[in-house]
Amino acid sequence: MDARDRTWWAALGAIFVLLVVWVWFRLGQAGDAQDAAWASIRQQRADVVRLQAMTQSLGGSSQSVPATDLLAVVQEVLTRVDVSPEACTGLQPGTGTRADRIRMQELGMTGLSPSELGAWCAAWAQRRTGWRIVSLVWRTGIAEAGTTRLDGRPAQVRISLASAQAE
Repeated sequence: MDARDRTWWAALGAIFVLLVVWVWFRLGQAGDAQDAAWASIRQQRADVVRLQAMTQSLGGSSQSVPATDLLAVVQEVLTRVDVSPEACTGLQPGTGTRADRIRMQELGMTGLSPSELGAWCAAWAQRRTGWRIVSLVWRTGIAEAGTTRLDGRPAQVRISLASAQAE
């Protein structure tokens, strides 16, 4: 073997080494991409689990009552607890759909005693509408100082309902 052949072999060897290094580098990049893909899949799975838990915590179900039928269900529950359906003063969209897809509705009621309101809340929870009570504001007449007597005006109640189900 003369010097010229050795030069060619050395050049081929160097090309081979460069090729092996390049392949090794590309395989490393592919592995990094695969790791990133698996991390993304794990994150998406965690998001699904979190959303399922949120739906269950809000009482959501596959049979969630649409907002358009909600007033009828509210009045049905009032009737079930022996309260006139006219106690419901209306239903309005709440603060709107939030970024996490929770729908809100504001329910107004008037003329309820605390026991009637408690009975309605218990019956509502048993009805499993997919809508959960998230806040309740009870307004009564002005109480006289030092007593629990009210001025005779009927109690006004604002109830915020939330549902995690998409319509």
